[in-house]
Formats: sequence, structure tokens, C-alpha cells
Amino acid sequence: AQAEEAIKTAIEQEKADCRHKTAQIAVETASEEAKAIEALTEAESKRYQLIPPNEAARMTQMLQQFAPELIEKLPELAKALAPKEGVLGDNNVYTFPGGNGDGVNQLMLSTSGMLLLNTLMEGKLGQILEKTINSVKANSNGQSI
Repeated sequence: AQAEEAIKTAIEQEKADCRHKTAQIAVETASEEAKAIEALTEAESKRYQLIPPNEAARMTQMLQQFAPELIEKLPELAKALAPKEGVLGDNNVYTFPGGNGDGVNQLMLSTSGMLLLNTLMEGKLGQILEKTINSVKANSNGQSI
């Protein structure tokens, strides 16, 4: 009887130890999961801080990033878009009385690459650039975008 009692006590003690270890493992697992969730939350937060909230903010960020390099290359860009000698074969430009000069202007623009730039600026690119400039001005005046 005494041996049976000792066995029962040992079994109960072993079950209690097993439940204690299981609970300890569950606590450690929950702690690790909490740390992982916290790290993921922090990473997501940082990611969303890097993404601008709207189109104007995105454009502002792009301008701030690329404007210095673009401004540096403006003289080179202007030279590249200037009329080139020999493109038309003969660089003499003739005008005729009664004309308003639009044909000559179109000819000069098309041979210089400025027509492409002018077309882009009159289209959607010009609108986006105007919105962006207005947004940057509004932002620099302390208004939110």
C-alpha cells in the first residue's frame, strides 16, 4: 500500500512537472511571438513613413531627389535641344510675305527638339509639373499637402 501511494505521488508529481514545463514553453512561445509582432509592426511603420501619402507628396519627393541633378544638367540639355546645323541640309530660312511666321517657328522647333519639349509641357506633364510646383509652394508656406 505504501509502495502504491509512493508510485501515485511520483506520477502526480511527474504530471505536475509536465504541466509546468508545458506552461513555461507556452509563455516563452507567446513572448517570442509578441517580440516578432512588435518587430513587424515597427518595420511596417517605417515602410509607410517612407511612402508619400498622395500624388503631390510623391512628386515633391521626386523633385527633391532629382532636381539638383536636373538643374546641373540644364545647360547641357538646352545645348542638346538647340537647332543643329545641317539637320535640314541648308540652314537658310526663307519667309514669304503675308505669312504669319508659324511655319518657320514650327520648322525651328521641330529641328531643335524643342517641339517635343513644348508638346510635353502643354500636355499632361505640364499639368503635373504645375500641380507639383503649386504643392511645393503651398508646403513651403506651412500648409499641408
